[in-house]
Amino acid sequence: MINLQKQSYQCLVSNFMSAISSFCCRHILYVCLITIAFQATAKNAEDIYDQMSQLYQETNYKEIQTLLSSIEPLEQYEADSALKADILRIAADALYHQKRYKAAIPAYERLANFLNLDKDNNQERLGDTFNRIAQTYKRMKDPSLSSLYYEKSLAFYKAINKVKAIARTHHTLGEAERRKGNLVLALEHALASLEHHKESNDLEGRAKATLGAGIIYRLIGRYEKSLEYVLLANEYYKELNDRDGIVKSSNETGHIYTRLQQFEDAGFFYQQTVDQAQYGINQNAYATALRELAVINANAKQYAIGLDMAQRAYLIFREQNDIAKSAQCLRIIGNIYRAQEDIEKAIDYYERSMEQAKLANNLIFLVKAQIPLGEALLGIDNERAKRLLESAIDLTDRINENAQMLNAYRVLKLLAKSEGDINKAFEYAEKQISLSIIVQKQRNAQDLAMAKTNLQTYKMELELNALRDRVTKDQLTLSKKNSEIEIAKQAKRISELEAVKNKYASLALAALVVVCLILILLSYRRFRASKQRNSELEVLAETDPLTNCFNRRSLVAALEAQFSSALISSPLCVVMIDIDHFKHVNDTYGHSAGDKVIINVGNIIKAQTKETDLVARYGGEEFCVLLIDTHLERALQIAESIRQTIETSEVENIKVTCSFGISERNIETIDGDALIELADSALYRSKATGRNKVTSQNASNNKTTS
Repeated sequence: MINLQKQSYQCLVSNFMSAISSFCCRHILYVCLITIAFQATAKNAEDIYDQMSQLYQETNYKEIQTLLSSIEPLEQYEADSALKADILRIAADALYHQKRYKAAIPAYERLANFLNLDKDNNQERLGDTFNRIAQTYKRMKDPSLSSLYYEKSLAFYKAINKVKAIARTHHTLGEAERRKGNLVLALEHALASLEHHKESNDLEGRAKATLGAGIIYRLIGRYEKSLEYVLLANEYYKELNDRDGIVKSSNETGHIYTRLQQFEDAGFFYQQTVDQAQYGINQNAYATALRELAVINANAKQYAIGLDMAQRAYLIFREQNDIAKSAQCLRIIGNIYRAQEDIEKAIDYYERSMEQAKLANNLIFLVKAQIPLGEALLGIDNERAKRLLESAIDLTDRINENAQMLNAYRVLKLLAKSEGDINKAFEYAEKQISLSIIVQKQRNAQDLAMAKTNLQTYKMELELNALRDRVTKDQLTLSKKNSEIEIAKQAKRISELEAVKNKYASLALAALVVVCLILILLSYRRFRASKQRNSELEVLAETDPLTNCFNRRSLVAALEAQFSSALISSPLCVVMIDIDHFKHVNDTYGHSAGDKVIINVGNIIKAQTKETDLVARYGGEEFCVLLIDTHLERALQIAESIRQTIETSEVENIKVTCSFGISERNIETIDGDALIELADSALYRSKATGRNKVTSQNASNNKTTS
């Protein structure tokens, strides 16, 4: 079209040139023709922009690239620079929406270079362009470059004080730093975003920033603070009627309550997400809620409900082609079938979970499927179980998952014991003990790192509050300066009144100080006396006055703590001890001598147990010992040593013996009462078979060993 126009203009020039010989007229004519040509070119650029805009609205992104390539180089057009920038932006956005991120980056950079030619007038557009580059790197899972370009866009937004964009960019920077594990910096950006949102009328942005801050607080272990922010975000999303936001914040609330072990509350918020399913909510969030509800119901032994929810979650993740989460759901289904003792189905689902984890190249999910599969195969196919567990140990070593490795050694030890290979079982037990020490050290290091992070965030919050106070003070100072004239008029009168007031106030203050000192002294003495009485009462409440051992109340509290989820995976044994024929001692030597025998037995037990263990007087002549972090083999050794020491000792020429019953926590001991009942059964066995012996009770098959 342009070439035809130019040809027609050339013919026109030739005709006029033959008729006009004046140099001046020829010059004027050339100027007019060049102006007409420039106007035609500019008009053509506008047409190109209109075509590209239309294609963009129709999401016909490929045609946009074809059109742009046909008009390159863009510099040939004498169009307005803003129009050229719009053409470049549409072309880059088209690549972005096609998910051609590697091609989109240079397209956005070309736009940025073009805008940089007139930076002063393009600060907002430069900020938007760098923001788009940051989003592209975010899609490419490159958090470092994503953060870099978000910082660049933030600088331009701050230069023009675009408050809404500043607030939103701080939020996205917080997300980027959170993904990199820089939680303190992430929280700093999140709180900065919320501060700027106070000045913007952007409820959607404020909801996102509030939820983002809540997630960061959860990750650093400040659950109460996290809950405060996430519930507030949930209220914002309800105000916006944003269903995806509601379910996202509901799920996050469920995560927090799960961390707090308040599973009923967690289930309530996950159910809120499930109830929103009829409105076409985000399927990933819906499936996540179903998966978490499946686990909660399975733990509550509501197996049918848990199984239904886990299967529904699996189908959704499979439709979304989320292989890793599909593997996770299959493993949960396997766990439920195993809890129902349907081992065949459990094995099938563990195997399917392994296959999906391999496809996703998710080694941790692979390990988490291999170990329970190996345990399910015990007694069915021991060779395969051993191969799976050894493979799991190799993988955990590669990915530094010591907690899972510890679990694998536990199952291998059970396998060796079931095959009667005591040496191998002992070898696995030693590895388990060594690894337990390493795991504990790692947890201590993590706890220390988390404590440091918490300290930094508290410090940051204090600095933020101090900054707010300073701003408020500056505002008050400004207000004060605006009122200086009025203040000056009243200053003299105020100083006169102050002089009179101070005269009497000094006398009153001196008297008040004396009274306060007397009251403080009296209060301190009462506090010391009260504290001493409380300490004495606390000791009396927890200990047996005769033996100075713990009492039954302390034992029950300790068992409840041991059966919390944080400690339930650690080994624990209960030893019940009863003095043989104690009634004969009382009848023969008197109750005073009997008390001395009880004291002596208690002292022997305390002397041969660790400080971390708990020795309690359970009844008249009966003791109960909690052996913390102790397996059954070691508990048997300790009990036998105590038995021999008691047998060889005497008090005022009185010799006694004791019978012992031991139980060990495993998957079937649901609480402390069950563990004590098993130990009591073993004790009864000891007494029934001759007394003065040690017997253990195995909960899984209810066998006894002496």
